[in-house]
Amino acid sequence: PYAAQLVRGEASHAIQDFVKQSVDSAGIVWKLPKRVDALLTQAEDGSLTVATPHLEQKIDRLERLIHRVLIAVMFGSLLVAGVIARASDPVFGTVLIVASGVPLLYALFSGRRK
Repeated sequence: PYAAQLVRGEASHAIQDFVKQSVDSAGIVWKLPKRVDALLTQAEDGSLTVATPHLEQKIDRLERLIHRVLIAVMFGSLLVAGVIARASDPVFGTVLIVASGVPLLYALFSGRRK
């Protein structure tokens, strides 16, 4: 008798939960066309805003990274060109090697910008 009573009680709770969830879902489905229409209206008007948290910081970090990579490429290119050119023209090769110090010094002493 106790188990049968327990099963009946659980069954009635399950039915009540099902009915409650069905009513909630029906309410959401009923409101959905109005919400979609409001969203499309905002998109058409150009007043739709999208939150992009921390996007500015990430773009700034990416720009700094690209800047550092370009400085490193300039340094390496001038240095290698100077070493290669020094074999045939010692003056020009030395000028390129010294010039490679400019991006190196800039990278070392420019500091971090926030």
